Amino acid sequence: RAGRRAGTAMVLHAFGKDDPAADGSRWANMRTNMSEEKMRTFWFCYAVTAELSAVASFIVIAIILRRPHLREQIFNKFIIGLAFPDFIFSLLCGFTCFANFLAGRYFGGDLECQIQAWYC
Repeated sequence: RAGRRAGTAMVLHAFGKDDPAADGSRWANMRTNMSEEKMRTFWFCYAVTAELSAVASFIVIAIILRRPHLREQIFNKFIIGLAFPDFIFSLLCGFTCFANFLAGRYFGGDLECQIQAWYC
């Protein structure tokens, strides 16, 4: 298919709206730039979802840490170890997506995405 290097699945470039290769197929839709309105909607929904995830992770951590009989169990320490990175990533991702939403474009350039990609 057009847009792929032989033997790889690497995306080469995004199609423009008037590009004949942007034919509405699933492959073309994954590579077509979305309108600013759709991106703002996506960023807002993703920010809300990420922040709800952060709240849920925080609740799990708080419940375990506030109750001594739960805090003593080894398995619950493991759960805290899993929930803490989820809390941090979701919190920061929500902030980044909300900043993108407010700016109407990628806020902070690629640096924030690279930092979060490294963290994952």
